[in-house]
Amino acid sequence: MSVVAVEPVLSTITSDTTIVEPSEVFDLSNGLTNPGVFYEGEYPVSLILGAFDSYVDKEWQEGWPQMDWITSTL
Repeated sequence: MSVVAVEPVLSTITSDTTIVEPSEVFDLSNGLTNPGVFYEGEYPVSLILGAFDSYVDKEWQEGWPQMDWITSTL
């Protein structure tokens, strides 16, 4: 969650932000695969993940250290 729950992403959350629904691959309600276990914040995890998905889909995005680490390491 430290990669997605950052100001550039959180500042894009509006009433129109898409919520990420659980799937077979990524179950938001199942034990340690639930990112909410590791995050207590202002917004629900599903809303933050939806905002993150929309944010990284843009052609241009402001970077941040955690995301730079992920993209350069993986």
